[in-house]
Amino acid sequence: NKNEAFKPIRIFKLVIVAAAGVGIFLVFGLSFFISARISDPIKRLTDVTEKIRQGQMDVSIDAALINSADEVGILARSFDRMRLQLDETMGDLIREIQEKEKTHEALRDNEERLQAILDNTTSMVFLKDLDSRLIMVNPQYVKVFGQTEENLLGKSDHELFSKAAAEHLIEADRAVVAADGPMQFEEKFSLPDGVHIYLTVKFPIHDKYGTAYAVCGISTDIT
Repeated sequence: NKNEAFKPIRIFKLVIVAAAGVGIFLVFGLSFFISARISDPIKRLTDVTEKIRQGQMDVSIDAALINSADEVGILARSFDRMRLQLDETMGDLIREIQEKEKTHEALRDNEERLQAILDNTTSMVFLKDLDSRLIMVNPQYVKVFGQTEENLLGKSDHELFSKAAAEHLIEADRAVVAADGPMQFEEKFSLPDGVHIYLTVKFPIHDKYGTAYAVCGISTDIT
């Protein structure tokens, strides 16, 4: 019988079709499993990473991911610890920047107040290096000597005063550096309108290592 002869072949074909159907089902099922258990969680972690990259430090990872016992859960917990450490570091950095800004603002305020005093005092204020050359003068010093600040800076006592007067001033500067503290002197200056007597307070200026590198003077006319 022909039908009987081809029956095993038909059964074999049915088995192949059934096996193919089961295979397709398993593939889709496995794909869904992988998507649900791996791909979706990884995508959620990636979304959180992107938000952090954009500066959104207040994001959090799903509790379901963190509490998961599989490899994705381990990854999620490690990532969450990293996120918390990064958030803490960023917070410390922001606070440090804010403190520095406050410090810089306070320094600017102090500099502005000091500059206002230097600009408006009727006393001459000057700064000389250890070679007795001017490195800073205030407007009153410029006014008294009748020269520009640019012309005065860099000049030594010998270029501004007589030899005797210059030697006297240099000797006083050396005494201040040797004493390493403030000293008061009465000094005479020959100016265009005559001789003036100044009461001068001098003191050393130190670098960060405590070494004197300049002498500051404040001279008040007592003529």
